[in-house]
Amino acid sequence: MIILNSTEELTIGGPLPNYHLAVIDENMNIVPRGERGEMIISGPGVSKGYFNLPELTEQKFLPNPFSDLPGDTIYKTGDAVVIRENGFIDFQGRIDDQIKLRGYRIELGEIESRLNQLQNISSAAVCVKEDSNGQGQLVGYAVIKNDASFDENETRKELAKFLAPYMVPIAIVQMKEMPRMPSGKIDRKKLPIPESFSQHEKNEDIKIDTEASVEDKLIQTLQWVFPGKDINLKHDFFTDLGGHSLLAATLVSHLRQKAGIPYASLKDIYENRPLSAYAECLKNKHEQEPIKQEPFQRVSTFQYYACNAAQTVSLMAVFALFSIQIFFPYLSYYYFQINGYGTTYALLSAVLLYTLIPPVYSIIILLTKWLIIGKIKEGDYPLWGWYYFRWWLWKTIKRLMPSEFIVETPLYPKYLRLLGVKVHPSAQLSLLPIAAEDLVTIDENVTTSSGCSIDNASVENGILKIRKVHIKAHAYLGSSAIVCGETTIEEFGELQDLSCLNEGKTIGFGEIWDGSPAEKLRTKSAEEVEIPTLVSAKKRNKYSLLYACSLFFFPLLIVLPLAPTLYTLYYLDDRSSDYSFYYLWQAPILSTVYILLFIGVVSIITRLLQCNMKPGVYPVYSFIYYRKWIKDQIFNLSLTIVHPLFASIYISKFYRMMGAKVGKNSEISTASDVSHNLLEIGEGSFIADAVILGEHDIRNQKLILAKTKIGNNSFVGNSGLIPQGYELGDNMLIGVLSKAPTEEQLENSSEKDWFGSPPIGLPSRQKSDSFKDSLTYNPPVRLQLARAIVEGIRIILPQTIIIICSVLFIAYTSNYLEGKILYLLVFAPFYYLGIVALPSFFLTVLLKWILVGKYKKTEMPMYSLKVWLSEGITTIYEALPVIFFLDFLRGTMWLPFFMRFLGVKIGKRVWLNTTDITEYDMVSIGDEAMLNEDCGPQTHLFEDRIMKVGGVKIGSQTTIHSRTIILYDTEIGNNVHIDALSLVMKGEALSDNTSWHGSPLRGK
Repeated sequence: MIILNSTEELTIGGPLPNYHLAVIDENMNIVPRGERGEMIISGPGVSKGYFNLPELTEQKFLPNPFSDLPGDTIYKTGDAVVIRENGFIDFQGRIDDQIKLRGYRIELGEIESRLNQLQNISSAAVCVKEDSNGQGQLVGYAVIKNDASFDENETRKELAKFLAPYMVPIAIVQMKEMPRMPSGKIDRKKLPIPESFSQHEKNEDIKIDTEASVEDKLIQTLQWVFPGKDINLKHDFFTDLGGHSLLAATLVSHLRQKAGIPYASLKDIYENRPLSAYAECLKNKHEQEPIKQEPFQRVSTFQYYACNAAQTVSLMAVFALFSIQIFFPYLSYYYFQINGYGTTYALLSAVLLYTLIPPVYSIIILLTKWLIIGKIKEGDYPLWGWYYFRWWLWKTIKRLMPSEFIVETPLYPKYLRLLGVKVHPSAQLSLLPIAAEDLVTIDENVTTSSGCSIDNASVENGILKIRKVHIKAHAYLGSSAIVCGETTIEEFGELQDLSCLNEGKTIGFGEIWDGSPAEKLRTKSAEEVEIPTLVSAKKRNKYSLLYACSLFFFPLLIVLPLAPTLYTLYYLDDRSSDYSFYYLWQAPILSTVYILLFIGVVSIITRLLQCNMKPGVYPVYSFIYYRKWIKDQIFNLSLTIVHPLFASIYISKFYRMMGAKVGKNSEISTASDVSHNLLEIGEGSFIADAVILGEHDIRNQKLILAKTKIGNNSFVGNSGLIPQGYELGDNMLIGVLSKAPTEEQLENSSEKDWFGSPPIGLPSRQKSDSFKDSLTYNPPVRLQLARAIVEGIRIILPQTIIIICSVLFIAYTSNYLEGKILYLLVFAPFYYLGIVALPSFFLTVLLKWILVGKYKKTEMPMYSLKVWLSEGITTIYEALPVIFFLDFLRGTMWLPFFMRFLGVKIGKRVWLNTTDITEYDMVSIGDEAMLNEDCGPQTHLFEDRIMKVGGVKIGSQTTIHSRTIILYDTEIGNNVHIDALSLVMKGEALSDNTSWHGSPLRGK
């Protein structure tokens, strides 16, 4: 017995002899003293398990992973405790009473304790029940003392004084008595669903009085979303009503479609609080004159098919050129070998052809441009018309010769000038897709960052619109910025990261614009608009020569790791009979060897190039910039050559090999423009597709380098942006097509979740909590091994298919090398389609239907076979048919035709200029819809490491502009117009005949 004095706290003491204990968190990490967690026990006194309860034994008795704790087994007690500084244990209830709702860990016992402390309540319980919208909600139950009165709203207000908003029950039900089990415990399963949750069925049609005032419409809609609640306009949607991101989308969709307020937007809910402010915002929108939609312009059926017939014939020439580009180096190797020149000369011939193809094809592309379309002219041209065909053909042939390897060098402005762009030699340009080159003027010392685009030719309402763009001296475009047609950026103007300058806008002298759509942020000071000193033309030309010579290095990087494979294939083929390909069973081995060699070479060279590359400011015309440029081009090359490696369990190891610091269980997809030696990613973080992650900055011919850090358990969504030098904290979320908040925003807000451009803090989002931690953040070794095997096959398979197709193509075309080259040029497209393009596409189709079947709306934890197979199909699709076939079909009737084989539901005469579709069966596109470059329906997200799949429906004659992302569970009406770089949020519905822009979306 221990005697306590009046000043000591009551605890349960310390462990008994032969027992040892610790306190762990949900991720099985031991927490420091003073922190709350679950108590575990080890030592010789721990038994082997429960008698005749194998399932419970497996959950509670685990192999001991802690070297500091004696014993082979630990017992998870389920007790929530804190170890005091004196070693005594403070018991704080059961972990079993802890639930996870919308991502928040909530102790039901804590809420029940607060309810029981209220004067008029004699007994209380709390549990989760599903409301009429299908959402889990906290519900309280209270037995009232004999003569006490009960007011539900007053009770919730009392609880709100002590509990966080997400812990306050959305409803409190008065009970005569609690249902109990034989043990006397409250039987939560028998607690009733509140009557308010049953006021309407999930699929029941909402009815709103469209003649009522805006305020009344808002109240009526809110009462549908939160049935049975006493709602007034003084309430806050998030803190008072318990709303979250998905309920906000539900509210906005009902306002648009049922309440006659078509331009209600999600962004306004977050920025206008409480509800009275939101109602005022809706009134202002309601009174504005809506933008009139232009009528759709349709060409005749004859013209449509005539254009596509011409495109089909032209594609034969395109595929011929593409096959020559890919296979002629290998044909050269084979030719030199069979004619007895030896391996060395054969390999040299392949390398020589690889180095000659880019300049030769550049000349072909330039000649084609001036012969086919000449100087591109401003104007409106019918889709599927003659001018459209010429513009399409020029763009398709240009795609044969990517210009990635000369970007950010003095060579790039020279190349763009040859294409028709009026660009000053001093411009410092990253890869800059330009839709209509001859109508773009780029003046002195203009700087563009990665991911920028000049979108001055687009298809909308059945019309190809081509417009002028002028970017004047010393202007700056941030990462992933888009400049639309009919725009001007005056001298020293700046368009910041992830911003869109919409059609017809002008950035004035020294003005900084930000956001999508971009709006003026401020005007630069006098010091910021001083004319910088630039290098001389002589020095610029000197470095041009250096970069031109360096271009020969990149083909070597591709061919040399391939040399053992080429030699082995020739050796095996030489010892087999004609047209006997039995040896191709070894293709997976050769594929593995090539991938490992390529990764090894890239890692070693990257490490050497980054040596002593520290944060600081360096001249662009310097050796350190040159090293950085080489390193970046190598990494961008790896994104193509070993694309299936990305977004796999192996990618973190690849990043570490290149010098990045990446924590345990972090996931990285296809992040681009990474300075690996200056990057640190914590444990359990997730970097999604196409993220700009700490890209270097260039201003006035100065290279700026800084460290970038991502904290633990943070998430950056697809096409998100983390600027260089930024430190993203722990447990942060940056949404899809969104950028990180500024330091000022973080200081003035406690929000952890941010989305949009400019970023908006998200008070409450719907988080995922339906799967065990062992299937998401902390998988056991057996699941990690299983994933490694499945993803290993996925990485090897595309390269294996490429090797097999290459061998077959060379075998069946090599006969033409002896004096029949002209025949080879004629028949090349047919061999290419029959041996490479169509087989790779239909193999992907076959694998999709066998391994995945028909995609359906679902949720799956990251560590599950279904997710690995789904991601595997996506990877194979991107690595094979997209590159070797589908990308060339963009803007023709053939791309929709072939996408139907994968399960996409596509209407008639759809104009599709994007292949960015994954869960194919979940996408429906109406007749004559127009999807511009790199826009796409994103039918899944890895929210909280749970893959959520939902549908996207796009109506007829709807225009989606470049880089717009449409999240799942959305429905876009007919004749809807969405501007470039916009984000359609999850769960949104857009009414017919409306126009939208922005990230997140709002009415124009």
